Amino acid sequence: MEFLTPIFICAVFVLIAYGLMRLALFISSTAARRKILSYGKASEEAVSALLISHFGASNVICNRYLPYRTPTGTAFTEIDCIVILRGRIAVVEVKSLVGSIYNPPSETWHQSAVMKNGEHKELDFVNPILQNARHAAALSGILEKAGLSSRPKIESLVIFTSARAVFTYERQKEIYTLPEAVKKLKAMNKGRRFRLRDRIKIHHVIQKSAKSKRQAMAAVHKKRRR
Repeated sequence: MEFLTPIFICAVFVLIAYGLMRLALFISSTAARRKILSYGKASEEAVSALLISHFGASNVICNRYLPYRTPTGTAFTEIDCIVILRGRIAVVEVKSLVGSIYNPPSETWHQSAVMKNGEHKELDFVNPILQNARHAAALSGILEKAGLSSRPKIESLVIFTSARAVFTYERQKEIYTLPEAVKKLKAMNKGRRFRLRDRIKIHHVIQKSAKSKRQAMAAVHKKRRR
């Protein structure tokens, strides 16, 4: 039995080392999350990192282009983040705008802000709620062709990352601050799960369809040349 003692001791040390490693990873990821959430204006990359830290790299797909049909053929739309949750999918649009946000129920919104350098910025931009609805529709079209046993529910979240964004009208229910979005996604990540085969297919279909900016531009250019 004496020869088992060194093996037992080694096993204990391995378990302790593994536990310390996991603890270090937890502490570092928690510190990173707090740092990101403390930013006055988090970038899209910081939001991506935060979502990955909560939901896993395999479940978060960011800065990709998805194809969708138009009357003249196939076009591509850029999606900031897709988060594959246990029983549904979230499409996330990230806005790092500051200042006064004029948010009427129309196609165009407006930003009016005084920047840190004193510059007065005026900017018209597409209503991000409608913009993200188009992203969700593109994703829905791709998944519809995949032959899943049940159609996944797709949720739309628009994140304004800056605490210095003030809305002219009452803030729409689709709009979240970064901490609110994380809380919402965690709540959505409970309950009924996708079937394993559907989950595998969802991952495969999205990864296969999602393109980088260069790939999307090349595909459009190739189609035009035909």
